Amino acid sequence: MALLVWSIVNPEESYLLGKRWMFKEEPDISEADIFMFRLSSIVSLIIVVLLFVAWIIR
Repeated sequence: MALLVWSIVNPEESYLLGKRWMFKEEPDISEADIFMFRLSSIVSLIIVVLLFVAWIIR
């Protein structure tokens, strides 16, 4: 869950997590990629929280 929050706060760094070794220079990430990555992190975080609350209530 902490990785999802980090992806929302700093999507550029978390997008390259584990992939930075593939590039000799700093890669350019488009604004559309950053937006979609942040949006998917927000949606994933909401789903995880709802599943956790449903598990607690059960």
